[in-house]
Amino acid sequence: MCFGKFARYIGYSLVLFAVLCIVANILLYFPNGETKYAYEDHLSRFVWYFAGIAGGGMLMLPPAFVFIGLEDDGCCGWCSCESYGKGCTMLSSVMAALIGIVGSGYCVIVAALGLAEGPKCSDSHGVWNYTFANTEGEYVIVLYLATHS
Repeated sequence: MCFGKFARYIGYSLVLFAVLCIVANILLYFPNGETKYAYEDHLSRFVWYFAGIAGGGMLMLPPAFVFIGLEDDGCCGWCSCESYGKGCTMLSSVMAALIGIVGSGYCVIVAALGLAEGPKCSDSHGVWNYTFANTEGEYVIVLYLATHS
């Protein structure tokens, strides 16, 4: 049984989310719409790992296009050869899903490390450093409680 239509919807949603990840990662390079933070090396080091562009964006596009390429008639998938049939469809879907898992895993790991280290901030002396690096991510909870009290 082939679920080509459902896979196609998943593929379109993956394309949408991949584009959103790429745009969000690009916006990290321009806080407040300014380029001076990148020129003056005031961006977090995890921004330069391109997690949203590479992991959440580019590595999500192959699975998206594989899922979009699944056809209702015969379910030929990415190979689009009737002679290969469902075996090729299964293989291409699994391989595409593995690529997507690697990309999303990379994105999640870099984001978690970035949250644990915290942003690069200017301290009271005007020196840019990772002020929250030794808080093991507890600054997120403190900031949340401070804004919601």
